[in-house]
Amino acid sequence: MPLVLVPAPALGDGVLAMPLAHGAHAAGREVLVLHDGLTALRTWYPWARVARAEPDALRAALAAADAAFIGDPAVSAADLPWPSPCVHFGKDDWLRDRPYGISLQRACQSTLGIDAWPEASGAEAPTPVPRDPRQVLLHPTSARATKNWPPRRWLALAAQLRARDWQPAFLVAPDEESTWRAHAGDALPVVVPGPLDRVAGALAGAAGVIATDSGIAHLASAVGTPTLTIFRKPSAARFWVPAWGRCAAVTAPLRLPGEGGHRLWRLLLTPSRVLQRFEALMVPG
Repeated sequence: MPLVLVPAPALGDGVLAMPLAHGAHAAGREVLVLHDGLTALRTWYPWARVARAEPDALRAALAAADAAFIGDPAVSAADLPWPSPCVHFGKDDWLRDRPYGISLQRACQSTLGIDAWPEASGAEAPTPVPRDPRQVLLHPTSARATKNWPPRRWLALAAQLRARDWQPAFLVAPDEESTWRAHAGDALPVVVPGPLDRVAGALAGAAGVIATDSGIAHLASAVGTPTLTIFRKPSAARFWVPAWGRCAAVTAPLRLPGEGGHRLWRLLLTPSRVLQRFEALMVPG
């Protein structure tokens, strides 16, 4: 009977939950992960069973499970056949001053009997991916506009990277392509890999990634690429910084006092500061 994992539906939540699945698999347990986004990454997690979190499949999986991890609050609120033990992982379990993965480990390790928590993400390239030693992929978007740095800042950063002999390119989703081609013009490449397995391959082939706080930042870290993530406030950086390999966060150097002071982070975070943090990250050791 399997351990069933149902992470929250965002890509980042799915990627962050895969070490839990990997640890259980390494301990000899059968694992089933129900997550729509991760189905496109099955080839990168060949050791895991991954399926869509459709209602009938979810109910059948939980009825047959001997344990479960539920990170999706919508699923936790549903009337379903819960196995025992079952971890309903929500905001009350978060340790806000420490990375998300520490909270996840604390909530699940003893309850689900996973003694060895893996340091690796569990992602494996299906075929070898050559790395371009100078390419830097810039991922400028996220699901929430309040987390996004302005396009003019990204363009200024790209210019500074090129001046330092890096080869920057924007990596965006197909529905963002026209907008970012208009921003970039003819001087800067825009990479549109398409499905998530190809996105993972593009990320794995880059020398480094600079990304908005997003699922793409976590995926870049999971496939082993040095990743700098831009956060709007330090508390978010401490909690959501990607977890694997060479990773770092960058925020504005200060927050203005008063209600809404954090909203000025876009003005206070300069391209020069981001470049400095990125080049520090890229120094081995």
